[in-house]
Amino acid sequence: MAKPFYAWLLSVFICTGMGLKADDVNGKQTQTFPVKGVLQSINFTNLTATIRHEEIPGYMEAMTMPFHILSTNEWMTLAKGDSVEFKLTVGDQKSWISEVRKIGSSTNVAGPVAIQSKKEKKVAPREFTFTNELGQAVTLGQFRG
Repeated sequence: MAKPFYAWLLSVFICTGMGLKADDVNGKQTQTFPVKGVLQSINFTNLTATIRHEEIPGYMEAMTMPFHILSTNEWMTLAKGDSVEFKLTVGDQKSWISEVRKIGSSTNVAGPVAIQSKKEKKVAPREFTFTNELGQAVTLGQFRG
């Protein structure tokens, strides 16, 4: 009598996917949302794209924010102000966007995508004098390269 019950229970788990979504990544549950928005900038160094997106029903209100991107290839033909649609995948620890597709161009924003990088403004260190192991005065300016 117990065997048919366990067989039925097993079939229920198999049919329902044991409560897991099809979009599991490395054994972790993820949620996927279709999103539309307008591209503001791309940062190829950090692999992020800043997009002014519409409301994501059941998840997030409309806002402008950076999203992690997996590949830069699909972004090479896009320009600032392009209307795009994409898939947002959200996991426990990280999220990313993929399957980006241009659906139009915005006439409100002109110009190419602002490509940002981590190049920081170089600032010379303050001049500082110290004594080395030989008892000689040494300044940081002596070590410019």
